[in-house]
Amino acid sequence: MLLCGSCGTAVKPGQSYCEDCGGPVNKGEPAASLASSHIRVEPQTPASAPARTKRNWIVPIVVALFAIALSSGLTAWLVHHQGGPTTSSVAPRPHVIAMASSTRNAAGSLTYLPNNCIDGNLATAWVEGVAGSGIGEWIRFDFDREVELLRVRLAPGYFKSSQSWVRNNRLAVTTMFLSDGSSRIWYLDDRMEQQDLGLGGVKTRWVRMTIDRIYPGTVDSEDSPISEITFDLKP
Repeated sequence: MLLCGSCGTAVKPGQSYCEDCGGPVNKGEPAASLASSHIRVEPQTPASAPARTKRNWIVPIVVALFAIALSSGLTAWLVHHQGGPTTSSVAPRPHVIAMASSTRNAAGSLTYLPNNCIDGNLATAWVEGVAGSGIGEWIRFDFDREVELLRVRLAPGYFKSSQSWVRNNRLAVTTMFLSDGSSRIWYLDDRMEQQDLGLGGVKTRWVRMTIDRIYPGTVDSEDSPISEITFDLKP
């Protein structure tokens, strides 16, 4: 079959001109060859595809560095506002040695030593060991260094039980002597409670307390126990 050389329409054998366009017929040219020489094939452009993006490895690194910086800053802030690292810089409490002008003898397993006043146990006590109510007897506490004494807390009497407290003498007035040469007179209430005396940060290496006056016990008027003494020191 022959095709028109101008428009590509099929023509009958023996025709010299195309019936559609009137153009001359190229005799002897195969239809396939003619089609390939006259049909323009436009290159196919694929549909717009998203551009292939490279993996952005910079972003994760920046985020990680920012997190590290934020954590370091927060740690520094906590150290500044909460008093430093976990290891404390506060000096340990000083060692205290207790002694007394006299001490009552032990009664079986019960002792009445000066150290009983600083053992943290209200059921133990120091008891003076002289005849009578113990007026003028003293107990002394020596620190291993000079301290700033803010307050003294005292448990006057035998706090082992309410019955023991009532039966024995209770401290009513004491004079407290300090190593700087000063002294304080302390008047105590007759109640089974620990009582405080503020000293305002006086510097001293020792404290000595004397029995000046007592509230008499209902049964034993010979013993004047002191159960506990606590020292509140400036750090």
